[in-house]
Amino acid sequence: MRARLRKYPGDFTALYNLGAALQAEGRLEDAITQLRLAVAANPGNPTARNSLGTALQAQGDLEGAIGEYREALRQRPDDFNARYNLGQALLLGGRSDEAAASFREALGIRPEDVDARAQLGAALLAAGRFDEAIEQCRRAIEANPKHLNARYNLGQALARRGELGAAVHELGEALRIQPDDLDSLVALGLVLLAEGRADEAAARFREALRVRADDATAHDALGQLAFAGGQVDEAVGHFQVVVASRPDDADARNNLGSALAAAGRLAEAAAEFERALAIDPGHVAARENLERARAALAGKD
Repeated sequence: MRARLRKYPGDFTALYNLGAALQAEGRLEDAITQLRLAVAANPGNPTARNSLGTALQAQGDLEGAIGEYREALRQRPDDFNARYNLGQALLLGGRSDEAAASFREALGIRPEDVDARAQLGAALLAAGRFDEAIEQCRRAIEANPKHLNARYNLGQALARRGELGAAVHELGEALRIQPDDLDSLVALGLVLLAEGRADEAAARFREALRVRADDATAHDALGQLAFAGGQVDEAVGHFQVVVASRPDDADARNNLGSALAAAGRLAEAAAEFERALAIDPGHVAARENLERARAALAGKD
């Protein structure tokens, strides 16, 4: 391909194939450069537009990706891949209602596609449309009972609707499909915690940490459990991981400060409360905790 491009620098096929090969190797900057050249050589090719969109999306440029997918669809409105990819980019960008509409249109092109139906369920879940999300996830599971994302999203939608027992079942099914799925482990732990099943929840969070040792949600939950059980040193360790992951989270700073104060490390605790208030000056708990920590420090002098 490179030899042909040296001879014919504007050859669309060579530019496109080189861009696709670079993207497959994970060389996104180089891939995007070549795919942009391919699009310039043949602006009316929707496949090149879609490929450029996927490369931009992988690089984190969601708006750029959305623009390329929309242009591909303007050129070829029944392009399933571009329609599906547009839904994914919109969902990642937090535009869940638009994403749901795009996945519905993808299903209009290919009604039997289980991934598109599962992602429609995910978009509806993100939009807070839980009944619709449950319906679409169940239809996806009916077509493929081992569809991990459909099981996970169904469990999440049921939990958000308050059906905790049913949510536990679906998230358990997701873990039977993939026992080390981090999202399902954490979600199941949170639902078990909401049901008051603290020991089972803690076991799931620990499993999650075996999958990813720095998962902030699992550490936060384990920190809360340890703190409630009087294991303050353990709580400090968990909350320190959370703060390292979420340094601008005032609640995380306040939690760490509370655990440090309980461990008798008052100066460190006060520093965390001050950091929490720098992030959120209206954080009532952090302000009250800071006043108590300062009073305790003053009493030691």
